[in-house]
Amino acid sequence: MIISLELLLAASYVLGFFLAIDALWKSRTPQGATAWVLALILMPILTIPIFLIFGKSRFSGKIKIKELKSERALEELKEIEAFLDDKLIQAKDLRSLDRIADCSVMPGFTNGNHTELLINGEQTYQEMLRSIDEAQSYILFQFYIFRFDDAGLAFIDALIKKSKEGVKVYFLCDKIGTTLNKKFIKTMKENGIQVGVFHSSKNWESRFQINFRNHRKLIIVDGKECFTGGLNIGMDYLGKDPVMGFWRDTAIKMQGPSVKAAQISFIKDWFWSREEILDLNWVPDLRVENAQVMVQHTGPNDPIDAAHLIHIQLINEASEKLWIATPYFIPSESILNAIILAKIRGVDVRLILPSYSDNLMLLYATQVYVEKLLKYHIPIYFYKKGFLHQKVLVTEKIASVGSLNMDSRSFFLNFEIFTLSNEEIFVQKVQTMFEMDFGDSRLITTKEMNQRPWIKKLLSRFFNLFSPML
Repeated sequence: MIISLELLLAASYVLGFFLAIDALWKSRTPQGATAWVLALILMPILTIPIFLIFGKSRFSGKIKIKELKSERALEELKEIEAFLDDKLIQAKDLRSLDRIADCSVMPGFTNGNHTELLINGEQTYQEMLRSIDEAQSYILFQFYIFRFDDAGLAFIDALIKKSKEGVKVYFLCDKIGTTLNKKFIKTMKENGIQVGVFHSSKNWESRFQINFRNHRKLIIVDGKECFTGGLNIGMDYLGKDPVMGFWRDTAIKMQGPSVKAAQISFIKDWFWSREEILDLNWVPDLRVENAQVMVQHTGPNDPIDAAHLIHIQLINEASEKLWIATPYFIPSESILNAIILAKIRGVDVRLILPSYSDNLMLLYATQVYVEKLLKYHIPIYFYKKGFLHQKVLVTEKIASVGSLNMDSRSFFLNFEIFTLSNEEIFVQKVQTMFEMDFGDSRLITTKEMNQRPWIKKLLSRFFNLFSPML
């Protein structure tokens, strides 16, 4: 027994050493590499199984449209590429952001769009259900979390109604985020709704990929109207959860060529789930508001870390205003320094964070970054009206709304979607929304952070060690 234990320990240290090399070679950030290397070398028995499940930073799997091999897929690809080349007019400014999108092989800014701001669950769900009810051809419906409660059943009823009217309905959710209800899934299928589940570990090649999550929230109706943002589907997103209470969230509705860019995200995810290409509307639908909009669907399979680079550039380009609201603030060193530099060059920088969270580890880890920003006199607000879950960034000329949190998981591990719009009225409404949220928040002071009990300070530093893995 002693010999077996010694052999097990020896083997774990050997395996831990080689996995540490793998982590050093493949990790996306120095912080992540350091955390994994130290853990694998010092505590291999405990860390090896965790690394095999959570340590991969690149998603393996042929999910890109350009890698589909069937003849039909290639035909669809040609039509999509022709649409992007000939119909989507690239913006003449915001070139740096366009170039990042181009490096990630995604469409950049397009003209001829219109965007509308949707605040909180009641307004957002009402608009979503209205759009679903007006569908004529198809509905693309995708959420990370879909709860089969009263809110979820309202959407299921709406989707079934349209399916019976002959509208094609495609329902997609994430395996990790959604607890599938077999009864209602069966009911949807029996009523003609096609159901897909995004499994990141769907085959032998990707068996250890359960750390990757499809965090996107997306509804597209007839290729003409699109919704995305921070809201999933459930009663808690309406503020009906007795524990979380009032739920503060934000979504965006868009019309125009940007909707077609969002469709590319869905057909990629649908192909990964069902291995079929959907026949969708790719005819341009130009809006007179003519806003410039960019939709980015990013993930761990991208050739570059586009979400991370775009947000660094957004922060760097801010000259007057930079307001950020996020439920999880675990920024990379690059993002953190960009925010600090924005403050130093005179930009009005403010952050709104939740005063409590559904993830205690992240809440503690965030406090380390709050301390750092307070040293540079950057105003940090803790939202006090309820749980803040919106993912919004606004500068003096552009606003971003989507599913992406300001943390390493969203930047490097999750499949996310977010929208940038420079429509003047939309940007103004986002800024007005922030001012309302500032009023529902309280400023955090350095004195308050220093007066925390020593155990909370210790926990914040302890969990911050693992922030690249959270």
